[in-house]
Amino acid sequence: MTQSLPRAADAAVLPEPLARRGPGAWREVGSGTLRWSVFEVYVMTYFVSGPTGFPEGDFALEARYLRSLSSETLAKGADEELTRLAPRGATPVPRDWLLSAFPSVERGDRLLAVFEGARRLEMYFNDASLAHLDDPVQVHTFARIWLSPETRAPALRAELLRSNPERT
Repeated sequence: MTQSLPRAADAAVLPEPLARRGPGAWREVGSGTLRWSVFEVYVMTYFVSGPTGFPEGDFALEARYLRSLSSETLAKGADEELTRLAPRGATPVPRDWLLSAFPSVERGDRLLAVFEGARRLEMYFNDASLAHLDDPVQVHTFARIWLSPETRAPALRAELLRSNPERT
């Protein structure tokens, strides 16, 4: 029998790190599948705490992987997007941080990025804390990979922001 993995239409379960922060405080905004060519890579869910999310409020993005990817592949992709989206003159996110924040994943693994506005980012792998980032410019740029109008995944962004598409 084949294991059933989540699809964008499935209701998301509140990730444990968010439940520990206050289960009634978080709500799902939207969910969608990242596709690269003909491959489905992950299902991402966008959660917010309070009346606003990106960019000024607290929010989280959870990726549930549908395929195996190496840490190197994930870190390289994140680095390329951070470089593309960062303001001119911004300090780059260190490569060792990217490698620690993006471990190799297998089908069914979950990566969770919890943003305290643009002040702080905490990364979790299957609910275990991995790494944090405290540079506001880097934190904001990281969120822009998925949530800004300049994303390379506009269909995923539209699904994530389903109830609030004017957010930038």
